[in-house]
Amino acid sequence: MAGATLHGWVKIDEGVPIRYDVCGEVVEFDLGLRRGEFQLVATERGLTKLITKGSEALQALRDRNDRDGGDQ
Repeated sequence: MAGATLHGWVKIDEGVPIRYDVCGEVVEFDLGLRRGEFQLVATERGLTKLITKGSEALQALRDRNDRDGGDQ
């Protein structure tokens, strides 16, 4: 099965609690103050892809902030 479904969004900053549990073949992430507030579930391959793309996005954000002179 391949795909993603999302019916909302969450802004993650340094104050957002992030927890995870390894559950069989997947990792379940909980973001927010309450369990289940926002959940992300990933397989090993999905998590690898998320980390790769997240690292690319982080570098692009840092490059833009360096170019524009600060955090946005």
